[in-house]
Amino acid sequence: MRILLIAPYYPPYNNPRAARWGMIVQEWMKRGWEIDVITGKHPANPDDTDAGGLRIFRPAFPAPGDRIRQQIDQSGKNLRLVRWVYRLVLKSWYWPDQSWQWKKQAIKLAKTLCASNRYDALLSVSLPFSAQEVARNLHTQYPEMVWLADMGDPFSLQAKHPLNNRFLYKRKNRKAEKRILEEADGIIVTCAETKFKFEELVGEKLLKKIHIIPPISRVRALPKVPEYEEKIQIGYFGRFFPGVREAQVFIAPLLAFARKYPVHFHFFGDTSGLLIQALNRSPEAYSYMDIHGQVGDETVAKQMSRMHFLLSLGNATNYQLPSKTADYLCSAVPIIHLQQLDPDAISTFLEGYEACLCLKIDKLADSTKVGPFLEKWKSNTGQSEWWEMKTKALSAEAVASGYAACLLPED
Repeated sequence: MRILLIAPYYPPYNNPRAARWGMIVQEWMKRGWEIDVITGKHPANPDDTDAGGLRIFRPAFPAPGDRIRQQIDQSGKNLRLVRWVYRLVLKSWYWPDQSWQWKKQAIKLAKTLCASNRYDALLSVSLPFSAQEVARNLHTQYPEMVWLADMGDPFSLQAKHPLNNRFLYKRKNRKAEKRILEEADGIIVTCAETKFKFEELVGEKLLKKIHIIPPISRVRALPKVPEYEEKIQIGYFGRFFPGVREAQVFIAPLLAFARKYPVHFHFFGDTSGLLIQALNRSPEAYSYMDIHGQVGDETVAKQMSRMHFLLSLGNATNYQLPSKTADYLCSAVPIIHLQQLDPDAISTFLEGYEACLCLKIDKLADSTKVGPFLEKWKSNTGQSEWWEMKTKALSAEAVASGYAACLLPED
């Protein structure tokens, strides 16, 4: 089997899609498959590579900011002005998203590769949606390739966190996404909520070709070794997003919770901008938390094991399942999940998990369920027969096999 993978973000980028596809590709290589990856340049690794059945092509940076992010981070400059210019000048006109420049180079490269190689299948990964536009352009010329479009996050339906100027492109966005859903041979999503959200675009007739393959986990059954027993350590791992998962929404409930219970919060991930802004409005909250920033996979697992509980913050949308939910569950560290919507994709995914407490945000400090839950699970993990069965499907091997089954249905 020879695969052409269109994924703007791939290792060494440190984000959920890059991690997911890096792990899937490694599993496919164990099967003897050959994979060519068209991805984006990385400041630390801008060159193409060719190693043992895996060729990686990097025609351009996935987004303008990726080119200079390393230099900006090292200089310690404030990014406020850069973000303002980006939103005002670039985001107001580009289409389909921040990868519009990468898209042009990727289409040109993909056609060159297809002209000199025979591929059995084409896979495209979004977001960014530009990857789907590259694949559609290619599939029109080479329809014999089986095309799977990985679309765990919708594009045109993201009204709360638009990826371009919706005033200019709302109709064009919907038309483009609908076209991908109709033309691809198969669509992959991570939860049923996303599948039925796409029904708004294509109706029931195309739902049969939309397959659900869950998030992939990078951790497994961590022993709990909290370093500070005088307070209950609670860790949040992930990002905040404008309009979808706003830090400001959660600060007041967490502060009220910390005043009532002996807890201390730890924030890991790319949380600095929105989180700092929210904390500056409630300075008292700083005394109840540490902000650690973005860390690598090995550090994530190590830090999760140091927590009594993991904190999950739900989205203001109910059709997206955060990738970190798989890591949370597979760690077996008990979870406190705060919902903006009831139910949401996370609470549905974790339904049946005894070591998870799901609450609406405003009920955190006052719920009678909190005290007993903290007492019961402070020193325990969530491993159980249900946990074993649920987490088995979240391994790299299982997820890679799910995609393989879509490519080779006769198997």
